[in-house]
Amino acid sequence: MEMSKENIEIIMKRRHHIACYTTDQRLRLKLASLLDFAQDMAGDHADILGFGNDLLLEHRIVWVLSRIKLKMDSYPLWREDMEISTWHRGLEGPLYIRDYRMADANGRQIGVMTTSWLLLNVDERRIVRSDVATDEARICTDKAMDELATKVRLPKDIVMEDCGEHRVCYSDVDKNGHTNNVRYTVWALDALDRDFVTEHPVREYEINFVKEAMPDEVVRIRRGQAPCENGTLWYVEGYVGEHQSFICKILF
Repeated sequence: MEMSKENIEIIMKRRHHIACYTTDQRLRLKLASLLDFAQDMAGDHADILGFGNDLLLEHRIVWVLSRIKLKMDSYPLWREDMEISTWHRGLEGPLYIRDYRMADANGRQIGVMTTSWLLLNVDERRIVRSDVATDEARICTDKAMDELATKVRLPKDIVMEDCGEHRVCYSDVDKNGHTNNVRYTVWALDALDRDFVTEHPVREYEINFVKEAMPDEVVRIRRGQAPCENGTLWYVEGYVGEHQSFICKILF
């Protein structure tokens, strides 16, 4: 039977109760925990829409997260509830766009996010397309924010410093056998001063996933602070050997 907007869930909504293990020392939801919620919903909603990982893997195709752009006004606290809405926006160039809105328990919007994904043939390591994922019956054209996630570039005069190394270990690796996308955010925030991050929630966040980090690889973490008139702005990037693995821009 052909799908229509009447018999599929074009926008997925899910209520999340904020558990203690998802919060920081100030009882505030961690950015990484929010991104965990988001990636879980992306997978479940793709299943509903007919282009989930299990179905695509039969054709040796997987979803690969390429970019994230997020803006948050506030974060829920321990024992509070929040609602996340997400939808598939279809194709923009080679990238498939998925957007999110975050609301508090009273329905007040507290944040927005847009994400960009690729479909990759796992055997040939090349980008492919899916007719199902471009079917208008499965697409919602609403925009959580006007701009898309774009390429993060270091400011011209920024001074980057090495601030540590991380060997990819058991806790980093997901079902695909490489570092889960949320772990890069964990590494980036851990590269900054703990007290500062605890007291200053992330207001805006962008990350590009450039090259996957594999088990036992050593990721060299670099950071640099850039001038900013309306907050504190950091750039963090990771390298495996001479190859950039990720880069992110964090506004507090």
